[in-house]
Amino acid sequence: MPQKRIYLYVPFKDKEKVKSLGAMWDDKEKKWFAPKSLDKNIFSQWFYPHQNKEFSFDENEVLTTFKSALENQGLIIDGSPIMDGKIHRVKTTTDKGREMSGAYSGFLDEYPAGFIQNFKTG
Repeated sequence: MPQKRIYLYVPFKDKEKVKSLGAMWDDKEKKWFAPKSLDKNIFSQWFYPHQNKEFSFDENEVLTTFKSALENQGLIIDGSPIMDGKIHRVKTTTDKGREMSGAYSGFLDEYPAGFIQNFKTG
């Protein structure tokens, strides 16, 4: 999995300081970030609060738990759920023919999260 950019919370008054330390501006996101080539610790005072904590998770455990939650809501999942942040339509246990009345979206960025919807049961 490619390494994500480390975005920084930079007040306007500090923008010249982080720029001189080597931070770069992301035009699309409109945020400062620490380049991978530099030591991220020199930017520690500008980390978002959740970035200061060391957080790790077992990807297999997250996938198993999320799949179990999907199945408890009546969605039918073949294999592991796709955790790419996009909405995926799937069959439910009450679907007939080619109906796909279930939807989910899963994320593994920073903190695992997901969305589940069974359009037949609500």
